[in-house]
Amino acid sequence: MPALAAKPRPRWTAPTGPARAPATPPPDLGPAVLASRVVVELRPDPHQPATRVQGARRTSTILRLARSGSITGPMFKAALRFVDDLSLASGATRRSATPLCRASGAATAPEPPMACVLALARVRAASDALKASNGHAVFWWVVVDDRTLAAFAARHHCRDDTASDLLRTALTALGQHYGLIA
Repeated sequence: MPALAAKPRPRWTAPTGPARAPATPPPDLGPAVLASRVVVELRPDPHQPATRVQGARRTSTILRLARSGSITGPMFKAALRFVDDLSLASGATRRSATPLCRASGAATAPEPPMACVLALARVRAASDALKASNGHAVFWWVVVDDRTLAAFAARHHCRDDTASDLLRTALTALGQHYGLIA
């Protein structure tokens, strides 16, 4: 039997192709950009409702919809209330990202504060109201994830009007759940 001849290995060469584009500089976060993203407002202190404090809130899709008149004031208040409860349920305070409770693997971990537990119960009840409205997906997309209605419509292959109607339906159900809308 003849011996099998070893095939020569192909020689390695560096890949060729288009040159990489130079790295883009970081975006300028100057005063004009920050002014378009942050709203400073007077609002009631969550711990002392009789006192008004100056607070800053990042502009969001839901805020732009409220300003343009696409959603009503009670719908906007219901969305903000849900986001506040969601942040409390995750362990953050309304004023800062400082956690109220921390997860730990130890068996002797302290119990979460009652504020976290109560907020979690409120979020679950509100989520049930949203699920019944059939618009919970667009609600989470816009209110929680802060994405646009147009992006939702493109991603889910529906018209912008359909996405807008679903959001208004979900916000109405949430407002009714919170007693803000009759």
